[in-house]
Amino acid sequence: MTIKNGETADADDVVKNIITYLESMTQTTALAEAATITDLAYDYAQVDVISDTTGYNNTIDTGNSDATFDTDHYKAAATTEYVQTETQIIGTNCTAILVTAVITLPGVSTITFDVSSDGGSTWDATTQSLNTMVELDGDSDDIVIKFNMTVDGANLPLLYSYAYQVWT
Repeated sequence: MTIKNGETADADDVVKNIITYLESMTQTTALAEAATITDLAYDYAQVDVISDTTGYNNTIDTGNSDATFDTDHYKAAATTEYVQTETQIIGTNCTAILVTAVITLPGVSTITFDVSSDGGSTWDATTQSLNTMVELDGDSDDIVIKFNMTVDGANLPLLYSYAYQVWT
């Protein structure tokens, strides 16, 4: 689902409602904190629920992801694996991004993210924390997000869905 600011519904309220819905689908509530730091000044938002039963998983570049898909989530099985999105066309230069996700982090496993503005050839921001606004150089109107999943022994991090907001 793509929501652009200025459409019939206020984008900030729509994103908060989607986050609330996503929370109800999993035990993890990582998106809850992000709902409280949304900013009406953002220009573009995207949400992807990863599930083979609903037909979602529309933005994941499966050819460039090495984590394992399992019904409604991706999981890392090796020490470090990743899930990468397809190129997201924003349509205007991006100056900042906030990425949130519904995740499970058992033990001390982790999920961070990288952002690329050239289709994934180079990465403008690496090893960023979820729910943190990251400034971008503003030179591109498209982005790729890569979720870095680090395993803690037998504890596998899980990625159920993600959302991002972009400022231009």
